[in-house]
This record gives sequence, C-alpha cells and structure tokens, in this order.
Amino acid sequence: MTIDAGLVERCLGEDPLFRRVWVEGLDALKLDERRGRLCLDIGTIAESVATLLMLEAGLEVFAELAAPGVHGADMLALTPHGEVLAVEVKGTLRPGTVPRIGRGRRRQTSLEWLDSRSKPRDG
Repeated sequence: MTIDAGLVERCLGEDPLFRRVWVEGLDALKLDERRGRLCLDIGTIAESVATLLMLEAGLEVFAELAAPGVHGADMLALTPHGEVLAVEVKGTLRPGTVPRIGRGRRRQTSLEWLDSRSKPRDG
C-alpha cells in the first residue's frame, strides 16, 4: 500500500530535525542525530497517519496508547460492524523497508498479553 506524501505531511510537527530528514532523506543526518528523539517522532507521525487512514476506511478510533514506555496495541478502533480492532503501528524512513515488530516484542500482540492483568494500565 502506498501512502500519499501529502497525508504524511499533514501529520508532521514543527520539529526541524524530522522536517530535514523528511525533505532531504535519512542520509542527511549524522549517525548521532538518527538516535533517540527521531525514533519517537517517526512513531508519533506513523500513528497519526494510521489514524487518518483508519478514519478514511470507516473505522472509529476510540483509544490510543500514547504513554512513553508502555507497550501493547497502539490504538483501538471500532469497525462499522461493532468489532474491536487492535492495531500496532510501525514506521520507517528507509525506502523499500517494511518495519516489523522486534522478536522480543511479538508476544505484546498476542491474546494472552492483551488479556494479562500484569501489563501496565492507565489510571
């Protein structure tokens, strides 16, 4: 699925580092600039784009897990048929690369993890 660049641009914040990499490409950054905050920005923007795509598809996003350090589904949406969809969003700035869930985190999307009472909860 190709995502329209204009859709992504609607979700860009004011961060000059991310804007630079968006316009000039990942190679425009030094190695130390690619670490830390940039990864958080990529994730935040990817989730914003995913929210817009889900709304366009007729899904109603009713929860987003935006707390830093908390793992699990990034958002929950309601389908037109009343079903709940749990979504894990991944983003990348590497052309032709499909981002994947790390091996150590795959269990975060399992039914057992979602039903677990030991995972962090809001409130």
